[in-house]
Amino acid sequence: MLQVADTDSPSTSYLLRGDSQLPCWKRYNPARPHCHYLDTLIMKLLVRNLDRATTEAALRELFEPFGAIQSCRLVLDADTGLSKGFGFVEMPKVGDAKAAIQRLNGFTVDGRAIRVKKAEAPTAEPDVKDV
Repeated sequence: MLQVADTDSPSTSYLLRGDSQLPCWKRYNPARPHCHYLDTLIMKLLVRNLDRATTEAALRELFEPFGAIQSCRLVLDADTGLSKGFGFVEMPKVGDAKAAIQRLNGFTVDGRAIRVKKAEAPTAEPDVKDV
């Protein structure tokens, strides 16, 4: 981690992690310690178009260079126990997750171009009333 002072304001500094070309920095202002930063929230990623032979360990290994992994789960077919070709990865830092999306979306894994994006919250089924 590299700390760089802001020349405009001596009380503000930037903390840079990893590749400085990526937007994974966190702005810290000691005058406002109560502020919540997006970099501290958990982001759930959807990973699609995986080869059916891909394991959770291989998926975790793919995302680990971008930061900590909170959870990693492949979706399995209930009848066969085989992968359905997609899974979810949760990363505790939004900046790390965005860097992973940017670098891994379209990346070829086991001969297939995977798709990585932020997972959407499941939508609730509308209640149907009999008339």
